[in-house]
Amino acid sequence: MLEFYRDIFGLEKVLPKDQVEGGRTAVGFGKGIDGNIDSLLTLKHDAGARDRPSNYTGLYHIAILVPDRRSLAIAYSSLANDGLRFDGLSDHLLGESLYVHDPEGNEIEIYCDRPRSEWHNSDGMLKMGTEPLGLAGLLGELEAADVVRLSKNPATGAFANGAKIGHIHLRVADLERSTTFYHKELGLDISANLSSIGAMFLSAGGYHHRVALNTWYSAGGRRHESSELGLDSFKIEVPSDESGRNFIHQLKWRLRDNLVENGDEDRGVTVLDPDGIPVNIAIAY
Repeated sequence: MLEFYRDIFGLEKVLPKDQVEGGRTAVGFGKGIDGNIDSLLTLKHDAGARDRPSNYTGLYHIAILVPDRRSLAIAYSSLANDGLRFDGLSDHLLGESLYVHDPEGNEIEIYCDRPRSEWHNSDGMLKMGTEPLGLAGLLGELEAADVVRLSKNPATGAFANGAKIGHIHLRVADLERSTTFYHKELGLDISANLSSIGAMFLSAGGYHHRVALNTWYSAGGRRHESSELGLDSFKIEVPSDESGRNFIHQLKWRLRDNLVENGDEDRGVTVLDPDGIPVNIAIAY
């Protein structure tokens, strides 16, 4: 896993050293947009982690957002030059996406957004769909300098121009129950209701979605267990002002029976969602 994220993805270690806690080793990686190093993900080593059952709840995919279409073309070329197999190349109308899996089977979407002005149809609804990605057009975004750099050093890193986590997509056991939690308890807006096909998209700040839920393979499925391969937890950041601290303070008391870690208003809190997935609500710094 370290070789995959470091050597193929080209992510940089952001923790000063490996952290060992309770027999686990955690190593943070990240390459942020605009030259800032942000933690995109943390790998936690657990030699006894079990395989997941087919109906597990937890991670469907993490989605890494790159700044623009040229950055997506660089990511594709870098990964292809490393011999990585793509599991999907899609145009979702809101943007374009590449899909890969890491060595332990976790799906990763790498995507760029189209301009916000193109996200909605004439009825104000989000334009969401899946069409084949025009690979020739995407690669046409590469500049001459990109082609030269990639030819001289094929493994230049998928995120040469930076990246951040754009959204997370979860497998859940009960769509209505999980929607109630993320919408009513955590305050995310429902941006697209696709419950007729077992999916829900939620967001904040007018983005197309930050959290997606589906029951495609997990309806009535097994509760999330931290001793299994896959997702350990994920973070949602709130504003670093008084409103963010007040939100965390209220959350502590409203969801006190769901608390995993009873932090303070500066560090945030960790709560369990209805499937037992730990969600860290933290101040953005």
